[in-house]
Amino acid sequence: MKKSLSLLLSGAMVFGLFASAVSAAETTDLTPQQKFEELKAKGIFAGLADGSAGLDQEMTRAQAARIIALLKGLEGIGDPDTRVVTEKPFPDVDLGKWYTEEVDAVKEDGSFKGNADGTFNPNGNLSVQELAVAVAAALGFDAAAADPVEIEGAASWAGSSIKYLQDNGYVVPTNYTEPATRGQLVEATYVANNILNPVEPDKVSVASAKATGVKTVEVKLDKAVDTEKATLTLKKGTITVATEAPKWAEDGKSATLTLKDSAKISEGTYSVTLAGVEDIKTASAEFAAEDETVTKIEFVTASDKIAASSKAKVKVRAENQYGELASFNASAYSVNALNLSPSIKKDSEGYLIVTMNTVPDGSNNLLRGVSVIPIYVSYDNNRVTSNKNFTLGTEPFVMAMELLDTKYSNSNGVISVPGETATVVLNLFDQFGNPFTPEQEDSANGVLPNLNAYLTPYAELLKTDWSDKTDDTYKVKVTLNSTTDASKKIEVAQDYTLTVFAGGASKTAPIKVGPSKVAMKVDIGDPTDELAAGDAGTKYINLDVFDAQGNLLTPQEIVDNEDRIRVTVSGHTSGTNASLEKTGKNKGKIKFSGIPASANSFIFVTASINTVNAQSFDNKQFKVLPQRVPDRIEIKKKADAKGVANATSEFELKVKDQYGDDISAFTDPEGKGNVYKVEVKLENTVAGLTTKVVHNSVDYTVASTTTPVFITGDGNNDFNALNDNKFKFDLGAGTTLGTSRFTAVLSVDTPTSTGFNPINTQTLSIETIDPKSYLVYSLKDIGTIYGAKDIPSTYGAYTNYASVIDRDVEVKVTDGAGNSVAVPSGLLKSVVSSAPGIAQMIGATTVLGWDAGEATVTGTVYGVDGVTRTLSTKVTVKEDAIVVKEINSKDEIHLAVGTTNFIGANNVRAKLDLKVKDQYGNEFSGDDIFGNYAPALGLSFSITDIVGTGGAQLAFSGTVPTSITVDAGVQGFTLNIVSADGSVDKSVSVIVP
Repeated sequence: MKKSLSLLLSGAMVFGLFASAVSAAETTDLTPQQKFEELKAKGIFAGLADGSAGLDQEMTRAQAARIIALLKGLEGIGDPDTRVVTEKPFPDVDLGKWYTEEVDAVKEDGSFKGNADGTFNPNGNLSVQELAVAVAAALGFDAAAADPVEIEGAASWAGSSIKYLQDNGYVVPTNYTEPATRGQLVEATYVANNILNPVEPDKVSVASAKATGVKTVEVKLDKAVDTEKATLTLKKGTITVATEAPKWAEDGKSATLTLKDSAKISEGTYSVTLAGVEDIKTASAEFAAEDETVTKIEFVTASDKIAASSKAKVKVRAENQYGELASFNASAYSVNALNLSPSIKKDSEGYLIVTMNTVPDGSNNLLRGVSVIPIYVSYDNNRVTSNKNFTLGTEPFVMAMELLDTKYSNSNGVISVPGETATVVLNLFDQFGNPFTPEQEDSANGVLPNLNAYLTPYAELLKTDWSDKTDDTYKVKVTLNSTTDASKKIEVAQDYTLTVFAGGASKTAPIKVGPSKVAMKVDIGDPTDELAAGDAGTKYINLDVFDAQGNLLTPQEIVDNEDRIRVTVSGHTSGTNASLEKTGKNKGKIKFSGIPASANSFIFVTASINTVNAQSFDNKQFKVLPQRVPDRIEIKKKADAKGVANATSEFELKVKDQYGDDISAFTDPEGKGNVYKVEVKLENTVAGLTTKVVHNSVDYTVASTTTPVFITGDGNNDFNALNDNKFKFDLGAGTTLGTSRFTAVLSVDTPTSTGFNPINTQTLSIETIDPKSYLVYSLKDIGTIYGAKDIPSTYGAYTNYASVIDRDVEVKVTDGAGNSVAVPSGLLKSVVSSAPGIAQMIGATTVLGWDAGEATVTGTVYGVDGVTRTLSTKVTVKEDAIVVKEINSKDEIHLAVGTTNFIGANNVRAKLDLKVKDQYGNEFSGDDIFGNYAPALGLSFSITDIVGTGGAQLAFSGTVPTSITVDAGVQGFTLNIVSADGSVDKSVSVIVP
């Protein structure tokens, strides 16, 4: 144990002797004897000489000293004893006694003090008031420094300690001079030991919540949580109160919530709910709050004189019940100061400033150095009032100054980007200690602050200005100017000193300036794709760029630093050298084109930064790989394993190169003369099968086993027809049973071969089975759907939405082993709903959610075996409004200079191929997103990161974008698509050719 625990432990001891609100929570079902046995087993209690607990006996001071020493873990106390005492701690405490080391330890710790005559009286009883003094001292109360308190029945030396405990929630027994028993000591020690060695609960609970300020709530948990995952929600009644992210304590057991914007705590019942973590026992805690009010008003100025000025000032503090500056507007207060036209307002810190005209003239009878001006300030709601008398002095002049904390225009606490500003607000004070503000300036009479400011060391890019006097406040601003000269950008963080002069005062403030997103180091990464011989088009090399703090720059920030980064590529065949890509999904990467036709050559890439403070260089070489050739056929989608007559089953194939990329057309840059083809054929295991294969929407029968069909053409090296179109098995109407096997073979003919040789083969098969086979029929799970009744009327008729939010009821068929079985369409004849008010049918087989609840959907299915079945599935309808959970679109599109519409020829919608999914699994696409469903989806569109000169603008009809206009000179930009709640977004790179 450490001494730092002493306050907690000593405080715990009072629970057995001094009742408190907390003690009830600590009560257990154990008897005092059982508690004694537990403490004895832990070595804290040893019992009396006869081994008994002696619970009814009185407690000696020596016994109490030993228990406190053990609980507080005082050095050298325990078994074995390691504390060596060579001098008596008190005259009546002999060396070698069982309690000598303990008494010495508590004396040194300050938990126990001797008697007035200097003795300890180890065998004497410890009274309630003596224990109160010891406990209060352990809790940190300094009785010697406290004002004396007289408490009836208690000694004068114990009064302040007893009062301290009472003020902190303890009800101290009034038999102050009577001794405590050993049983009471056991109770107190048991509670203390539980606090010392708490058993952490298996599940976390919100222990308490309370308002600690007009905008802050303190939340305490009984167990540490993962603060990265934990969330805290504040509600008043059933209404959620918006707060900033919780500010967690290091131990993960408490947090502070701060209300957002202008919201503040008001009268009512609040609750805080914990979520986001596992094993929660009690998720919420309530607390009662009250409206803010003013509890104290005091004059801040120590002087009792006021300057003669038409705008004389006096500073006043109005404090709320939390000890904060009250947040009320100045209009909530009244001020009275003779007939001097007093007014009141708040300054930037929240203090009240009383302003009045104290210039002597014939109407006010004021005399400098003689007249007394009483000022009264009160809070109108409860009439809390303060007043002070001021003697009229001479005209004001600045004698003192205070600089408030520097405010930066960003959240980083440092000027780093051109245009960013550090602002220092000045509080100036006149010769009487009262505020001096711009309103009091009088150039005709020489009443001026004579402001001046400068920075050290001198920095060309930093501008200092003190002309801003808005809100009757003096401000000094330091601004970072922009520059296009790469050598003049701020590259190294530095602290500057702002020195401000005003009247006869001067003060300094630190101004932090540093690089922000300035490229200082470059690392060349790997190519985004293989560099294969003869590759056409643009190639990209990843580039990592870091600022002075080692932070990795974003692609846009790399582009912003283009003037600092030099890149070169050699070994490629293009006449154009490398550059940084400024737009699109490869923004910020090194780009070049022209891969040599021969493998095993090299591409050399360099990147560098060379300025006064940054010298970074990196180079890499990349070996040109063998040319891309068709390598294999990949099954992208499998067909059903089985099927019955008149059913169809789709499948898809892709041709891949040796690097795993799609290859649609093969070229031969190395001049090897290789020719590739894919041939397909269909084999039936038995005669009479009428299975066909449909490809490219053309219904034809694949040739027999002896005559394959060249789907890709006979050796034309073009695989588009295979890659971009679907195949399907079409099972004929005959009754012949058996397996149909589809085979695709990739072959190559080289100059040295005698014909085409197979490289890769893929086979898919489907078995035509007897419709009377054992099959399992079911209705596919419908899941959760949205209730059309809850579509706001402002969105239009619900029928506008039915085509997406409704759900087709489908039949699922499997065999006994769970294999999917293809069956003809139209087996589902009709569907009914058990609760049309919840889920209603549209047509024969489509269900539309209407109102929140659960319904059973029952369908009549004509099985392929001729048996009619009645099948059911559940559908849940919810009223939760549609929320976008997924946004998908092209990563990159191209737009021309000028205006491109979202509809019509070559429109933006088609280019985007935008698809959106909600929480119900509904997918919205195409015109639906910009038409009927736009109000429900609530997508927002914006443009950022414009590269080049000029701009790009979106035009809207309501919230729906109708066109994008791109100015000449723009090279690209980012189109942002964001969900209504901001939780989902998609960024599309727009390239302007």
